[in-house]
Amino acid sequence: MNEFSLKESRQYISKALPYKRKSIYTKDIDIEMLEDARKIMAKVVEKYGNQYLPAFIRIHNEIERRKKELSYRSIALQIAANDP
Repeated sequence: MNEFSLKESRQYISKALPYKRKSIYTKDIDIEMLEDARKIMAKVVEKYGNQYLPAFIRIHNEIERRKKELSYRSIALQIAANDP
């Protein structure tokens, strides 16, 4: 998404979330979705100001947390595979 537009973000959200469902769970949101949301929030902060910065920070921190978790899992599996 090169140029931020509200229409594009609504289309993305409507595709990502089933319309009949009333709630979304953390397990339903993958890193790619979070990275898209981070791009959108960066544009929102740029266009509408720092009041939206906490939302950007929360998304960014969640991405970093999940990447770290994946890294630790990879390390654990590597160690397990090498231990007889």
